[in-house]
Amino acid sequence: MAPRLTAAGFIEGLRQAGDAESQGTDYHNEEHFALAVSGGGDSMGLLALAIEARKLGAAPQFSVLSVDHGLRLEAREEAQQVGRVCAQHGLPHVILSADEAISGGNIQAKARTLRYRLMGQWCAAHKAALVLAHHREDQAETVLMRLARGSGPDGLAGMARRRIIRTPAPIAVIRPLLDHA
Repeated sequence: MAPRLTAAGFIEGLRQAGDAESQGTDYHNEEHFALAVSGGGDSMGLLALAIEARKLGAAPQFSVLSVDHGLRLEAREEAQQVGRVCAQHGLPHVILSADEAISGGNIQAKARTLRYRLMGQWCAAHKAALVLAHHREDQAETVLMRLARGSGPDGLAGMARRRIIRTPAPIAVIRPLLDHA
């Protein structure tokens, strides 16, 4: 069982991940992290860690991104609620709205692609790494789903703690909670 993640450990993990991925690049400032926060429990936990980390005084710059895919009426209100929490704690919050309609089959995959593109564009423009709240149980689910689809060894390795993705601009994606439930 992994030890409880503290605010200090959260900061250290972000900086280590940022340093490892940004060497030799100009698209990530190791002191600016954009947190993907939907309003769900996992991402609100990520936000709570950032709020606590800011109290330590040595925290990097945090921005909070929420995406309104335009798929549910409640989505805008959920994003605004995240914004109210951020405002209470002095954190900048941006709601990124869908700039294209999502329809047809495989809506989940299309929504994920849109979400990464919107957040990726914002991160590229602000030289921020994108921080996701994926945790150990998400990792297990990912591996099981890939196994069921017949994935090879690379897919069965699961999600990376840090990696560069192109959205189409390259951005660093960091998952500091993968060792935590």
